[in-house]
Amino acid sequence: MRGTIDMIVLEKCSADFFILDDSKYLKLDKSEQSMIFRFMEYLDKKRISVKIITIDELASLLLNKLKEDNISNNFDLIANIGMGGKELFAPMKEYFVEKEVKDIICKRVWYSKTLVKIEDDINSYDFQGKKVLLIDDVVATGHTLNNIIKKIENLNGIVSMIMIGLGSCNFLDKENYPIIIGKKLYEKHKHILSNIDGAYWYPGIYSIRHLLNEENGMANFKERIAEMYFENDAEVIKILSRTW
Repeated sequence: MRGTIDMIVLEKCSADFFILDDSKYLKLDKSEQSMIFRFMEYLDKKRISVKIITIDELASLLLNKLKEDNISNNFDLIANIGMGGKELFAPMKEYFVEKEVKDIICKRVWYSKTLVKIEDDINSYDFQGKKVLLIDDVVATGHTLNNIIKKIENLNGIVSMIMIGLGSCNFLDKENYPIIIGKKLYEKHKHILSNIDGAYWYPGIYSIRHLLNEENGMANFKERIAEMYFENDAEVIKILSRTW
């Protein structure tokens, strides 16, 4: 136990659905652009409040805090979680030019609607005795992040700080892990995934990358989105399937 450490929240925000705009790292064709447009139209038609937040917006918030508090002195190694963590890190990388950086490959493999296994390459890296800054773009259930924390600690690494772009973060033991979060969601209880300890989905949090390419390994992604957030509305499945 490191003693009580308050979570640093840079901004709070509320909506029924959040979309992380990471399109600057994607090359959207006309069909993909149309799908995103139609999905936004649907949310507006259903009077579902939505916020679109860019990777650069989140990175700017976090970078300003890093510079203000000279936080880079608190760790030896940066571990970016998945593609999202790598994208969030990219606008900030010049600030970390002297730090060791590892891009953690991370994939969720879904065995059912709620049962998921995390596959990663953490064991290929040397974390022995190193103070680690974890960076992730979006955190919904926290299952992936908690899994990675445990693996790094099993390799005798020290999680010195966690930096998250957008999410809730109620799943983490804040007495153990100092956290900086760019935008923290107001709590809105909606969908409980009882088979994942401590996990809940509220509100919808997805990146454009997820909406276009689907969640890694999740069977029937479009149907799951419709079920969790839109009362099984077939129009959502049609839009995300691009079959209009």
